[in-house]
Amino acid sequence: MNQTEKIKWAPKVTPVLIERVYRDDAAGLCDEALIDDLGVRLLLRCESVLRAMRGDVQCPRCGREFNVDDQAAKSADGVAPCPAGCGWSVTRQAYRQNKRHRELNGADSIARIFGSFVTEYPNCRTARDKLLRIDRLIHEFHWDARLSLPNRSVSNNLIEGSHKQVIEFFADLSAIDPERKKWWSATVDLMWERRRGHPKPKPTDPGD
Repeated sequence: MNQTEKIKWAPKVTPVLIERVYRDDAAGLCDEALIDDLGVRLLLRCESVLRAMRGDVQCPRCGREFNVDDQAAKSADGVAPCPAGCGWSVTRQAYRQNKRHRELNGADSIARIFGSFVTEYPNCRTARDKLLRIDRLIHEFHWDARLSLPNRSVSNNLIEGSHKQVIEFFADLSAIDPERKKWWSATVDLMWERRRGHPKPKPTDPGD
């Protein structure tokens, strides 16, 4: 890989920022700039995850987005040059190594959940609409399509910390949407029961 400019992925969001937004909401306050900051960070992170899942990269030199495998297939040595002709390139191996241990991959449900957020969030007009859309995103789950059971929280892809830490963090957050918080808690219980081999009936999503 050309080492002058390295691939960059949007970082996970710090729990401190989410806690500030939720604490303000619980106090009846509305800091639109803070909500926008959180929303944009989540939007950029979702875009990075979706890009990685497609096998795409955003050239760190000129910003052109392209598929690494498609470009590498055109060369004999497995190098994928930026199609914009800016001189930057990456090998398949370096690209895959760069994505490791960053929680940038996920099941098909991730593409649906994050894709919906990327499409819908920019169309939210009020701070309240933005906050509710953020709340819906970070309380979603990966689902096992075959068993129709939850595997893990999607926020493990979005928020700093281990999966267990993220679950514990959300358990302590004040509720913005009480019905969604109730559904989230029931789904967490179902997730742990599934892992113990004793799944319960699927709770009804308030968004359905």
